[in-house]
Amino acid sequence: MLPDEKTLFEKIFLEDLEAKLSRLFACLPFENIRESYLTPRPIIETVSRTIDSHLNLCESLYREKDGIQRELSEFGSYKSFLATISSMLDKMQLTPDLDYIGISLTDEKSATVLKECLDCLADASCELLTVPSETGNLVGLIAATKNISEDIRNLLNKKQMPELSFPESIKHLSFIEKVEYLQEKIREDEASLHTVNAELMEFSHRWGPLHGGSVAAPIAARVIARYLGGSAQ
Repeated sequence: MLPDEKTLFEKIFLEDLEAKLSRLFACLPFENIRESYLTPRPIIETVSRTIDSHLNLCESLYREKDGIQRELSEFGSYKSFLATISSMLDKMQLTPDLDYIGISLTDEKSATVLKECLDCLADASCELLTVPSETGNLVGLIAATKNISEDIRNLLNKKQMPELSFPESIKHLSFIEKVEYLQEKIREDEASLHTVNAELMEFSHRWGPLHGGSVAAPIAARVIARYLGGSAQ
């Protein structure tokens, strides 16, 4: 026997509600949510009134979280290198009259080769510091007067000793500005991620019992079955 128009409407309504609940659950942290003490009918009616606004809120937070995580994935790879560079900068007397060039060296032998090629070391117009990185390579930092910095970059290219790379979006900044920008950006992103996670967790604690995956979605499915079975009240 085919369902009547009212039953069919209720089925479509509940299937749409269940789909929205699934989207909502995908945005929330995985955790045990206490069970609601509401009976199925009040839950369905209450959820249907709040689901759209709650879904918009949670999906907006989830998109924000995803964007922050992607940015952290890009910038976070610099975190170890930035800590190494910062320790080196602390050993140098920073001055706007100098250019700073960061390089990646494979080992001590390549560092020795570079030192032998840097004539500026003899007259103290440049300085070279090297520190082992967590990856096992050496991170080098050259401080040089601005009139010879371009010559040093050309030398590095010839010796196939690449400068440390940075995101294209900050290519126009000086070396020190790049380091400071990334350090600040990573701190801001980590703080923002913490805030967004806290908002999603708070939502889950507050509204989870109503929308909870162990309650609302199965109830919707059971109500659909009851309607199709002709036992709806």
